[in-house]
Order: sequence, then C-alpha cells, then structure tokens
Amino acid sequence: MNGNLHQVVLSLGANEGDPLHNFTLALLMIQNKIGEVTNYSSDYSSKAWGMKDGTPDFINRIVIVRTALKPKKILKATQKIEKKLGRKQKSKNNQYDDRLIDIDILLFDNRIIDKKKLIVPHPHIQKRRFILEPLVEIIPDYVHPIFKKSIKELLLSCEDKLKVEIIER
Repeated sequence: MNGNLHQVVLSLGANEGDPLHNFTLALLMIQNKIGEVTNYSSDYSSKAWGMKDGTPDFINRIVIVRTALKPKKILKATQKIEKKLGRKQKSKNNQYDDRLIDIDILLFDNRIIDKKKLIVPHPHIQKRRFILEPLVEIIPDYVHPIFKKSIKELLLSCEDKLKVEIIER
C-alpha cells in the first residue's frame, strides 16, 4: 500500500431484520467513517455457526477497505456502526446471539495483532466456511500471516461442513 494507507478486510453478518439493507447502510457508513471500499464479495447464506438449531440463517459479506486508520480506530468505528444499525451488544463468553449486524475485522495488511480487545487475523477465520468462501471469491491467494497458507488452502482444509450458498441477486 502506498504511504500510510492500509488494507483492512471486514466481515458483515446478520440474521435479523433486513440483512441486505443493513449491509447497504453499513457500506455507506464504512465509506464515510473508515475508508474507501475497494471490493466486496457476493452475499452468502449459511446456517448459524455455533448457535442452537432453529436459529435463522445468516447472511454474510466480506468487504475490503483502504484506510489510513489504525486497527483500534477501525474497531471503534465498526462498533459505532453496529450500534447505529441497532446492535445491542457483542457476544460474550463464546455465546452467540441473533443480530441485526455484526462487523468483524478479519485482516489488517499482513499484520498480526494480539491485544485484549482485538485479535487480527480474526482467530476463527480458518474454522468458518461462511467466512472462507466469500474470502476465496475476492482474495483467494492472500496468505494468512499465521498459518502461511492461502485462503484457498484454508478453505480446502476447513472442517466446518455447514452449507454456504451464494445468494443470487
């Protein structure tokens, strides 16, 4: 990246309300508060990962943003966007809840960040087919800085067997 610009990869997820409408609003707010959206994946539906049976399916989209912001500022901005779009609170103790919007920082350049409130790359990328499939669509050859495998390779070795389907527009 040139100068002080960074590439951040975000995931958007939702299973309540109108996810596609919330994604549109989130993209506008990301563009306004974080940086230029340079690419995004198709939308994918999947069963709820780590939640009880009968939970509504999730819709997911991956977004690539070029930004001058540091990771902490990006985290604060994503949390403000989630709140504006009606998110009540983040999941705690690995208990996942239905949500109007969830925005996670998946990747930040090729950096590894391990802070109390922010771990990048996101610690579950390699375990979640609903993240890997849209990532393969837009950055298949990106090499995970910890596992030293491409996103394509991570998908091939992913043990998550939940069905992930592209949503036709």
